[in-house]
Amino acid sequence: MDDQSISLLKGDLVEYTEYYYYPGTTTSLNVNISTGDIGIVMDKVINALGYVMYDVLWLRTGQTTRHVRANLKLAYSIKSD
Repeated sequence: MDDQSISLLKGDLVEYTEYYYYPGTTTSLNVNISTGDIGIVMDKVINALGYVMYDVLWLRTGQTTRHVRANLKLAYSIKSD
C-alpha cells in the first residue's frame, strides 16, 4: 500500500489516481490523462504557496503534467524492514 506521506523521488514510477476534491467533481486537467495511467516523476516542485507538486511524464500520452501527491500513487511496493 502506498503511504501518501512519503515524498516521491525523481525516477519513481507512479500511477494516476483521480482525486475528488468535492463530491462528484473531478480534477480538471485539460489533458488526456486518466486513472490508471503510468508515469515517471521528472521533478519535485514547490509552488508559490509552498505546496509540493510533481512533474510527471506520462508514458501513454508522452505529456508532462504537474500534480499534487494525492493524485499519484507508487506503481510498485516498498518493502519495509
